[in-house]
Amino acid sequence: MIIRSRKTYYTFFRTDTFLSAVWLLLMVIFAVFGPFITGENGSRGILPFNADKLHPSASFLPPFSTIEPDGRVFYLGSDHLGRDLLSGIVTGARSSMLVALAAMTLASVLGTLLGGLAGFFGDRQIIISRAAWMAGGIHLLLVWFYLIYVPRYTWQDLPDAGLFGSLQFLLQILLFWLCILIITYALLVLFRYIPWFRKGLPLPIDTWSTGFTEIFASVPRLFLVLSLVAVVKPGVWTFVLLMGATSWIGAARLVRGQMLRIRRQEYIEAAYALGISRRKIWLRHALPNSAAVVLVDFTFGVAAILMAESTLSFLGVGLPPEVTSWGKLLSNIKYDAAAWWLVVFPGLTIFLTILSIHTLGDAVRKKINPREIA
Repeated sequence: MIIRSRKTYYTFFRTDTFLSAVWLLLMVIFAVFGPFITGENGSRGILPFNADKLHPSASFLPPFSTIEPDGRVFYLGSDHLGRDLLSGIVTGARSSMLVALAAMTLASVLGTLLGGLAGFFGDRQIIISRAAWMAGGIHLLLVWFYLIYVPRYTWQDLPDAGLFGSLQFLLQILLFWLCILIITYALLVLFRYIPWFRKGLPLPIDTWSTGFTEIFASVPRLFLVLSLVAVVKPGVWTFVLLMGATSWIGAARLVRGQMLRIRRQEYIEAAYALGISRRKIWLRHALPNSAAVVLVDFTFGVAAILMAESTLSFLGVGLPPEVTSWGKLLSNIKYDAAAWWLVVFPGLTIFLTILSIHTLGDAVRKKINPREIA
């Protein structure tokens, strides 16, 4: 019999958790209603300045400085171009939070699928015929042969091609991939007429995914992202893809470990006894029961991506120059080291946001696992 502490039921009502929720709610309001707060949509905003409005004569003004002749106030000071720092923080909440949430969503999906398949099916549960192995190998070679011959400038100019140009380029790739798929399917049908190709071989997905995860984890993420940014032209969605494609390792490891436990549970064995297929058991029972660990990893992953985006934007290799983010606001200190407000207020915003996410993530973890509470 497990006796749960009263702390279990009051985890979400502690002062630090409540303050963290209030701060994150404020950041969400900034991200959603930022254009109305700063007046970016053409209407008069709540704040006196727009984030992109330049005031060259009011550069490096300290907090609560006024600008003549209308007497508007820079509540948190201004940068080297006379832009309002408070409006920049409100506007930067949208890009910073959007990148962190979108990238971690992508990473959670990738990690859940890879770790779920590896942990639940193992190395000998998925049997593939030799014909499918051969056809799949030919398919990958043809796809790789096409992709490496796509002109490099096409990939680099994709963020600037516009919606129609990007859709046209992606449509060409999809049509070519469809042609390759038809060719390899025809080869698969032909191979099945040969008895040797009809024999099945197990797919060692657990060994492959574990080895790929360890190799990927051995490369520092910051170094990997910097290498990829040097090849691909920066863009908001390009950066989201890069961060999401390099942040799935934690989710994959957690879900794999959870699947190793779930597949031995009694309800899984009962589902097998009822004649339910392994694929349906994985989709309907195993994956939903691993959602708790994915949620905890998601909260901590958002904070990690937010920190990585701020670091890369501070170095000038993150988001495009025209996009305002907290890391870019922090990088304005290089123009005048005496302008302390350019470091304190953006840095404090980043610190409080990451601290709040970690606090809520820890509360979620304790709510899911009451035994961990001392």
